[in-house]
Amino acid sequence: MEDFAAMKLISREAVHKQFRQSWQFKFVIPDAPDDFDFYVKDVSYGPTEVETDPEKMGTSTMTITWPIGSGPVQLSMTMRDHEDGRIQSWFSELVEKVLNDDGTVGLPDDYCFDVERYTVLQTGVEVLTNTWRMYPTQLGDITESRDEPGFCEFPITFVQFKSI
Repeated sequence: MEDFAAMKLISREAVHKQFRQSWQFKFVIPDAPDDFDFYVKDVSYGPTEVETDPEKMGTSTMTITWPIGSGPVQLSMTMRDHEDGRIQSWFSELVEKVLNDDGTVGLPDDYCFDVERYTVLQTGVEVLTNTWRMYPTQLGDITESRDEPGFCEFPITFVQFKSI
């Protein structure tokens, strides 16, 4: 009887839990088009990475893995674009600040910016959950097709400038 009561309590609690939904995010990037967040289809990032270095101990199979630092956050977004190409143009302009026409690389103050990630609660409240100093690294493959109707989509990637 006690097991049934406990299961009933757990079940009731689970029904009333406010689990975070996968769509409850918002990104703010300086100088992005005003409607930028509307074109973000999905995102992928790993906010925490501890880099390690394995070391074998003797001739046995024992290995100790030592933490050696933190890895930079990589943020990938699958974007839909407006028919005027505003998202692709905006991202290309960001990349031009990183790489110069003469083959040199720009200064970090010119191409790094803060990317803010917000969690949007079911009440509509936006809570700042991450801020990363980043710069653009890749405008991925653009796939266009006349066979299947749909939106023009492509991935864009940013990387954290400094991880501590």
